[in-house]
Amino acid sequence: MAPTHAKKGIKGIEGTEGTTSTKGQPWLKHAVCCWTQQVWGKTGAKLYGPASGADYVDNHERFALFCKAAIESMKALPFGTGDDAIFVANDWHSALVPVLLKDVYQPRGQFTKAKSALCIHNIAFQGRMWADTFDDLGLPASSRAKLDFQDGNPKVYTEKDPLDETTALPPR
Repeated sequence: MAPTHAKKGIKGIEGTEGTTSTKGQPWLKHAVCCWTQQVWGKTGAKLYGPASGADYVDNHERFALFCKAAIESMKALPFGTGDDAIFVANDWHSALVPVLLKDVYQPRGQFTKAKSALCIHNIAFQGRMWADTFDDLGLPASSRAKLDFQDGNPKVYTEKDPLDETTALPPR
């Protein structure tokens, strides 16, 4: 089904027809969720893995793409924030947003005034991936040190250091 403007779908994102707020603006959550469901078909209780405590092997790719989609949506949707956008990354699923902003978008001159915050509400699920998955994240090599983590095996960890010390708030 192709998007139709008459139904207020989001241009270029198939499956978002009718996903508007009461003010007629597209809901980002619905747009991204509809789109990722179309891409992978993994939703609900099976969003992170086939069973409790088991992860899908492509989680790093799916959630890196989710983070990129969240950033790109700020350019595509009529939020009117321009370069002054504020991104709130909630837990490991979106923890790459601050890193992508700082290491990919801002060096390109995009979102240079944007701010970001990372909220961790469930420390049990930390977004640890095997070290050889780093190249799939779409980050420059200089970002690797921010994510390197050892727990007996080399890994990349999306919540390790998404913000530098000058922008991070201390825990309360």
